Amino acid sequence: MKLFARRMIGVKQETTQNNFVAPDTAAFVAAHDFTVKPVVEQLSTRVVAATLGSPANVTGKESVDIDIKLWGKGSGTTGTKYAPFDALMGACGFSGSQSGSGAIMYSPLNTAPSVSQSGPCLTTSVSGEYDGVTHNIAGVAGTMKWVLEAAKKWEIEFSGKGRVSSSGSTMQALAVDASMSASAYTNTVKEPVIQNVSFLVNGYQLTIDKLEIDFGADVQMIDDINAPHGNGGFTIVDRKPVGSFQALMVNVASHDFFGNLESNTVMSGSVTIGIATGNTYVLNLPSLMYSNVQYANKNGFIAVNATLKFNDDPNSAVPWMTVLAS
Repeated sequence: MKLFARRMIGVKQETTQNNFVAPDTAAFVAAHDFTVKPVVEQLSTRVVAATLGSPANVTGKESVDIDIKLWGKGSGTTGTKYAPFDALMGACGFSGSQSGSGAIMYSPLNTAPSVSQSGPCLTTSVSGEYDGVTHNIAGVAGTMKWVLEAAKKWEIEFSGKGRVSSSGSTMQALAVDASMSASAYTNTVKEPVIQNVSFLVNGYQLTIDKLEIDFGADVQMIDDINAPHGNGGFTIVDRKPVGSFQALMVNVASHDFFGNLESNTVMSGSVTIGIATGNTYVLNLPSLMYSNVQYANKNGFIAVNATLKFNDDPNSAVPWMTVLAS
């Protein structure tokens, strides 16, 4: 019998898109849930005939959807990437490089980072293990949603698409029998709890209980008659990042929610997660605006529900978000 509790998932950044890279021990994600969902197109072979019903289908396009839920954290050492986080950021179109301070700065890509990638992301290989049944998926690109809730861990929800690993023009099996990886989760750094984050909008510290950031990456398949099942891989073709929060209402003179909404005021925001060396992330949101503001009742307090649009200004080359891991 296979046990649902005995599951593991590893993610490893690829050098060349669609070339599967087996995860090492540092690549396994301390996920609290994940799913691997094969998507197999069924092509009908039905023809006009004197009989009812239809013959057996044949396989058309084939891909794999991956959802991973994990808690964000660092490597424990300034200047050293936490491999699973780095791989997932790359798959969502962010590239991390060492800054002058020695910390890792993640910035969004707008073009393919190399000739080995077809679009603005760094694809990752995923190995999903289900108690001895393993799915090896190559060329995964995706998007993420971050949830920062008071006194909770930093929740990361990754959704990606890839294809079954291949050997030349031959697609490998959707699932194979394989022993579970014996050694994993080598990173023992504790996940930071969301507190003292200093969430600022235009320099004003709002009182909120939860902030959500959705990367809004649009991932599309590359249709290719030269590839197995016509699937040439996946890449990011666009992004529409958005966010939301509920904040306690303040005087207009302190922060004008409705005035900023009416005027389409471009504001800036920042969030600091964690305080420990090697386990701190600073989110810089240099260009945001309100897209909707509505009153709400928060445990008897007057509050507002605000939705956010994050801007990526091509004229000033200001990215919608940068993340400094230190």
